[in-house]
Amino acid sequence: MPNTPTPKRGLLRPPLGKKPWKSDWDFNFLKLDNDVGGMIDGTIAVGNSTRFGNKLPADYIQSTTGDLSGIDFLDNQIRIVKVDHSASIVFDLPSEPIFVMPTSGIRAVMQGERDSSSDTNYGGTFYVGIENSTGSTISGVLITWKRKGFKL
Repeated sequence: MPNTPTPKRGLLRPPLGKKPWKSDWDFNFLKLDNDVGGMIDGTIAVGNSTRFGNKLPADYIQSTTGDLSGIDFLDNQIRIVKVDHSASIVFDLPSEPIFVMPTSGIRAVMQGERDSSSDTNYGGTFYVGIENSTGSTISGVLITWKRKGFKL
């Protein structure tokens, strides 16, 4: 029985027990690799899901920014801070925030704490530990953050 290709992608389906099998696998992996590259650069059309329609995944990526104003970080202090941005946006699939520090000697360590496992708490808040070893007090207004995520 000859190799029968799959209907949509044209991958080879060799008969069970066919030897040698490596050339068929090499053909399939090369085909899939080229197909993924074509989907990325737009030369191969990708089907639309009913959820996303004609939008690209990038159309669902949003971001929010903020700072840690109202909090002073003393020298040699580690302080855990809860940031709540749920009033402006709650991400369906959030990423961890990225912090911009005003000077060296300040570190942000993401905390795994959550008040609950609700979607609002997961996608609308985060905890961060700020460690200050600069030799002086740092105002939180100088520490800015940006968080991205998918909003479906």
